[in-house]
Amino acid sequence: SNSYSILTLDGTSTPINSSVVIDGFTISGGLADSTTIRNSGAGLYCYADSGGACTPTLRNLIFIGNKAVNGGAMFNYGLDGGWASHHIDEVTFRQNVATDKGGAVFNLAIGSDSAAGPEMSEVIFTDNDSTGTATYSGGGAIYNYYYAATGGQAIVNGLFLRNSAATDGGAIYNRAFESTFSPSVTHVTLVDN
Repeated sequence: SNSYSILTLDGTSTPINSSVVIDGFTISGGLADSTTIRNSGAGLYCYADSGGACTPTLRNLIFIGNKAVNGGAMFNYGLDGGWASHHIDEVTFRQNVATDKGGAVFNLAIGSDSAAGPEMSEVIFTDNDSTGTATYSGGGAIYNYYYAATGGQAIVNGLFLRNSAATDGGAIYNRAFESTFSPSVTHVTLVDN
């Protein structure tokens, strides 16, 4: 519990593409409790601005026991044309906590041509929690927020088990303002969220 974000990836100046592979380990104990934007993504903070890209491949990972204000395990942030939409394969998110939005994952896209919706396959979300009680808090496992942006998130072959939110979206909370947001969920099991 001694790091705002265990992994920080900024693809603004030098794009981080899918050839960057993060594979085969456990990310735990991140504590993103700053009063700045560093209050998000205790396990992984993935950011891209002004046409940049943060789109690595994440596979065979476990995010466990991370805590943040937003995105207990992971924060994906695309701003003003930046893309923070990567591929996540065979990743487990367990016992992560957000005190506002996205117990495990918070995806935020702001501005035209921005995106922050990772493609997920073979993912497990279990016992993640969003404890926030403010308006628009929630998303026990995932919180997607698109503001003046267009995009979506695809989840294929997933399990959402015992995730909780003090307000809305025990498993997933989707919010779009002046945006077109098109999520896709296929072959996903939701139990006790």
